[in-house]
Amino acid sequence: MSTSIGLSFNAYAEPNALPGMLEVASRFYDELVMISAPPEGRSNDETIAIAEKWGVRVVHSTIDKGFGYVRTQCIRESTCEWVVIQDADERIFWNAWQLSCEGTESWNPDTCPEPKLTITNHGGYDQGILLRNAIENPEVDGIRFVRRHWFDFSMKRPTQNFMTISDWQLRCVRNRPYISYARGMHESIVDSRTGQCPAHSTMQPNNLGGLFFDHFHLFFKAMEPEQRREDIDTYNRLHQTIDMAKEPQEPGDGQNHKG
Repeated sequence: MSTSIGLSFNAYAEPNALPGMLEVASRFYDELVMISAPPEGRSNDETIAIAEKWGVRVVHSTIDKGFGYVRTQCIRESTCEWVVIQDADERIFWNAWQLSCEGTESWNPDTCPEPKLTITNHGGYDQGILLRNAIENPEVDGIRFVRRHWFDFSMKRPTQNFMTISDWQLRCVRNRPYISYARGMHESIVDSRTGQCPAHSTMQPNNLGGLFFDHFHLFFKAMEPEQRREDIDTYNRLHQTIDMAKEPQEPGDGQNHKG
């Protein structure tokens, strides 16, 4: 019997991004769980209705409890042996393209709104098989992905060169009580037995056929500008008020990212 793997995500006011994410995800995972995490007193009804339409199990929470708290809920609420934690504006394409990128420019809204980068397509591969094989490794509690940032779904317009700037994301973890997210808004996962980042593997780093999160934040930011501003305000407030010393900290896995 194969090892089970589920998708968990926290979402608030994501009517544009969520349907596409679930369309891709529902073909692969053994379970889908959403943590409905609006700020206290705000409604998340539209996003909940979309999730339930796709058969997602919805758990009610609030982002006011802290970003790390809600992300840890994403792990705890899953019944699967492994959990992928994802955002609504991200995709993991199972039938994926082997893509290479050339160029040194990176997106900046003021100085470089359209970086000169060239994408070359080298053919397809099954990213799902790679992940399924990776979680069979008994020596690790996490799998690390590269996150690629795009302007749109053409997969031809990256915001930066993902082959030279690797936005590493440790967001596929074994479902164990000693694995949790650290406090704050940064995506840092901690093994409570050691106080360190969990033992993890990196599948084919910077390889054309590796494991990738594809991130379309700028695309949905343009569609939902008011919501995105509110998200930023909420996360900034949480980051400023949470006592970061209460839990062990590790450097975030998502560094040097744009978009």
